Amino acid sequence: MICYFSATGNSKYVAQRISSAIGEESVSIEGLNPADLSGEKVFGLVTPVYYWTLPRIVSGFLEQVKLNDPEYVFLVITYGTTTGACHSNAAKILSKNGVKIDAAFDIRMPDTWTPMFDLSDPQFVAE
Repeated sequence: MICYFSATGNSKYVAQRISSAIGEESVSIEGLNPADLSGEKVFGLVTPVYYWTLPRIVSGFLEQVKLNDPEYVFLVITYGTTTGACHSNAAKILSKNGVKIDAAFDIRMPDTWTPMFDLSDPQFVAE
């Protein structure tokens, strides 16, 4: 299963693309009970960067994730400027529950922090 958190749609889009490519279901973490994931053999998480780290909702979700002998665990970070400490923070949280990340990936997207980036300018969006 591929879980995602997406406020602007970037991470949802990435999760859906990965989902269709590997034949796994993609589900938003909002309203998802982490205990329901215990039997998943493939667990992926797609999340954006918030202030150089994981969004609080993602950290809270990961703290509750308990997987029973997963075959493959991966993390995908969508970012505009930097991935910050997302990888190490996610790995640290999951390791407390005995879960090891097998692979981590970064996908650069248009930066959507509107106080700094003018998204009405096509040169920033089409990058």
